[in-house]
Amino acid sequence: ISNGNPSGTVTGSTQTLSVVTNENAQCRYSTTPGTSYPSMDSSTTTSTGTSHSWTINTPYYTTYNYYIRCNDSYGSYNTEDYNITFTVSNPNPPGGDGIITLPTLPNLQPIRIKPPEEGEPEPIPVPEPEPMPEPGEPTELPPGGARFEIDKGNFTFLFAFGNNITINNITRINPNKFKVLACYQGLIDAYEINVSTNQSYLCVDTSKYKNIEDIHIYQYHNGDWIRLQKRYNGTYVCGQVTSTPYMIAGFKTSASQKQALSTIESANNTINKALIDQRNVSYCLELLNQAIDKYWNCEYAQATQLATKAKQCAGAFELPKNTIPVLTILIILVALFYLRLKHKVKLSKRIKK
Repeated sequence: ISNGNPSGTVTGSTQTLSVVTNENAQCRYSTTPGTSYPSMDSSTTTSTGTSHSWTINTPYYTTYNYYIRCNDSYGSYNTEDYNITFTVSNPNPPGGDGIITLPTLPNLQPIRIKPPEEGEPEPIPVPEPEPMPEPGEPTELPPGGARFEIDKGNFTFLFAFGNNITINNITRINPNKFKVLACYQGLIDAYEINVSTNQSYLCVDTSKYKNIEDIHIYQYHNGDWIRLQKRYNGTYVCGQVTSTPYMIAGFKTSASQKQALSTIESANNTINKALIDQRNVSYCLELLNQAIDKYWNCEYAQATQLATKAKQCAGAFELPKNTIPVLTILIILVALFYLRLKHKVKLSKRIKK
């Protein structure tokens, strides 16, 4: 293994991790040193051939370490790490004081639906549902638009405006056949939709979903599910229908997910304080990055454990409040006790004489 990149100091929230092998091989990486090739997380991206690269997230201004091992076509894999080390620097240090600071973690927190803010247009009233027109049959639309229920159980519907609408096809599909969803994505439904009208929207009533947050309408385009601009209407979330297919999905929440998120945020705050005190917390940051990786792989128990270790690591040398005044008083008392004891010893010797 050779030509490891990146190296030195770089900027940016994502980097391309890359190595070259002298023969065809399958490579994996880990953020934990000494991890054997077979034991590397099965969800870790692998690569083949002689050129190997991965896109990785680097959200913090700190030093990152990645450990590469490869397996050749004969099943002979590396028993020692190939280490790639680099530092992500802040191109615009806050205040210019050189103190490294961590950003907050908004990308981990599911976004909650909020009502329209002051100054935003009022939501369009959603009419009562109408029977779904026959496929291919033009149907006149009322001035305020029409609502056609797609699935009562999933609370999904088509909201259409214009003079008339022709619904040619609405068919349920499996979105994983287009691109496999991430483990944290909560699928509500997905459809092939072919309609003819001035404007139409695929909508869902989000108030019916308690364990799925940050619900969006997605459109499949160029090999990926693209999040459409969210249009609020009370508790409804809608995405404009232009070309097919579409998916409705959000962020799956659970007790273990919320615990992992809370622990990561707490560790992040503790590390922030340590950085302000200009203490070396590189290892603590490595643990936190590992926790975040586990979080995005939905391994919430491991994420919680690693984040707890990161917090303990950053707070290991943090003295509780009032520690210094208490220690000072204790030292003074010990000194006074010693002087008094010394005086008694001298007095005792004089008496004996």
